[in-house]
Amino acid sequence: MRNTMFFILVLISMLISVPINSQTRALCSAPGVTLKYKRTISEGNTVTVHFTLSNFTNKDLNPIINGEEGTRFEVKKIEAYDDEGNYYDLDSKNMSVSIGNANIEGSRYASRKFTFPNEVTVKGVITFRNVSEYATSFSRISIPLRGFDVTDQSYQRGYIILKDVPISRDF
Repeated sequence: MRNTMFFILVLISMLISVPINSQTRALCSAPGVTLKYKRTISEGNTVTVHFTLSNFTNKDLNPIINGEEGTRFEVKKIEAYDDEGNYYDLDSKNMSVSIGNANIEGSRYASRKFTFPNEVTVKGVITFRNVSEYATSFSRISIPLRGFDVTDQSYQRGYIILKDVPISRDF
């Protein structure tokens, strides 16, 4: 009886820990900048991912959102993948990015600068169009930025990445 009860408790604890392991991960290459995933909103086949960036670098920044960047980091362009294997980028016109007072869409060659004062939080929104009804998450969303990582000596290149972003739907 004790062995059975122990087994049930272990099983329950494993089931409870699964959602904790599948949480959204927010990665930011810039020291002193905090990236936080906020929420995902679905409306039909359009999905918006909301996040914030907070600047604690002791400097006012004017980052540039780049559609495509020859960066030395792991992010070369704005792109995303969902768990159904679908690919999203600016060229396909199924993705746009807004951070602070800048919006970018339509071409990987586009770039926009936004104001990012020290000790301020700015809002970011990534909009996806034509998302498959079967997709339940974005496995990776990547955005390269210039004028962002003050430790990078060349163009202050950096990136933000969101991983395992859930897509909640009302059916």
